[in-house]
Amino acid sequence: MKYLPRPRQAIRCSHRSALRPAEATNAAAHPVRRALGTLFLLAACGVLLPHHARAALTDVCIPVGSPTTQIKFPSRIAVTRKTPIGSVLATQTVTTTIECTNKYYPTGSFAVIFKSPYNEARKNTSRGFETSVSGIALDWTITNYNGQKYAFGSSPLNSPLTSLGVPFPHRPIIPITNTYTLTHTFELIRTGTVTGGTFTFPKITMMSKPESFFGDKYDKDLLSFTFASAEIVSASCDVIKNNIGVVLGRVPQSDFNGPGTAAQVRPFTIDLTCTPGTAVSLTLDDTYKNPGYPGTINLSDATATGVGIQMLDTWANKPFPIGESRAVGVTSNGSMSIGLGARYIQTAPRVTGGKANGVLTFTLEYR
Repeated sequence: MKYLPRPRQAIRCSHRSALRPAEATNAAAHPVRRALGTLFLLAACGVLLPHHARAALTDVCIPVGSPTTQIKFPSRIAVTRKTPIGSVLATQTVTTTIECTNKYYPTGSFAVIFKSPYNEARKNTSRGFETSVSGIALDWTITNYNGQKYAFGSSPLNSPLTSLGVPFPHRPIIPITNTYTLTHTFELIRTGTVTGGTFTFPKITMMSKPESFFGDKYDKDLLSFTFASAEIVSASCDVIKNNIGVVLGRVPQSDFNGPGTAAQVRPFTIDLTCTPGTAVSLTLDDTYKNPGYPGTINLSDATATGVGIQMLDTWANKPFPIGESRAVGVTSNGSMSIGLGARYIQTAPRVTGGKANGVLTFTLEYR
């Protein structure tokens, strides 16, 4: 009998050793299961899964809508000398919604959400992350879907140690998608001496993974936050009294003889304590501005008619413009008083008596 040479053995990966005994028995009884087992073994030997299959394996939670949210604090934030350490200077709260589906992770009961280890390294202070402005920290708290709060600003920006979890039930046949809303509160906090500057902060990325023995193999970017810049101003002055009452008193109608005539001036001051050499400017808000008469606002709480309130610069003895920034002086010895006056002025042909109150907001700028 003529013997044919034995064909060379093809190099192959054994899948028997990868199957547990029970799985091997099931594989013999169920060809479909055996085929699936072979597919995974081939993948382990270097045959790649199709792209869509690999993507499905790594999908834990995904954002609803845009994955990136911009955080905008006020464009200008003033810090006075009286602002206590630990004070919250500005707050922004946003919500993000995520959907989580667990089809592939039988040992995972929770999806874990954490800070990406690839975030820029930023140390954390006792009240949040260091920022570009000395004495200003950024704190970050997340309120989970169930109301529980997590201090994400309590560890470095690139540390995954601070995390939260959302339920992640395994449903391989008919997957269930669970939707969760997270509330993020970002705060700018004074932590020390503030000299001022431009607030900037790097992008923050959050990741998710299944809480299973697969572990970090399936970390995936989930959400990110970017931050608009803001100007932090170290105020050189403090207003001694922020709310100032000016009593205009009872005025007889006979004091008015036609539009433009006015009652007696009631003087008052805005008092400041400042760093010597500080230039101060004052702006009177124009919400109630009466354009027909200089320096005049309309009444805001009144039963009287035909009159407004005129603001005066008592130093210059003329109406103080409404809605315009005006320089009012430079401090020399650490204190300053801005002299102003107020009076009723007739603004219509006829005046009727009654309550005649007004309100005016002022803004001070320091240089």
